[in-house]
Amino acid sequence: MNRIILVVVAIAALTIAAWSADCTCDIGVYLKDVNGKCQGEIKKIQIADVPENCVQVYSSPALYIDISECTSSNVTVGLFPNAKCTIAVKKESIPCGGCSQITDPSNNITFALSPTCGDSIFI
Repeated sequence: MNRIILVVVAIAALTIAAWSADCTCDIGVYLKDVNGKCQGEIKKIQIADVPENCVQVYSSPALYIDISECTSSNVTVGLFPNAKCTIAVKKESIPCGGCSQITDPSNNITFALSPTCGDSIFI
């Protein structure tokens, strides 16, 4: 009897975890966007790499990215001038699967981001 209750509780817990799970997101950082296609990969960022801190994209001028939200349809990223990531220069919501050009006029930088998203139980 106890085993049956344990199995039912375990199945319920896994079901709840699966329904409430976030997604996994990877973001490719590219040199440019040409007709909706990203070209010249600079860096690949996985959401596991940035759980609570930023990832440096450029060193001069310094530019950091923080993934603040991830869903199965888009990713919200913040651009920051330093590794503390306290005040965002810009926040962008980027649709998954596409290529979006990002411009930081204060540093005269233009680059492209291309996120891929997928559902996952574990992050």
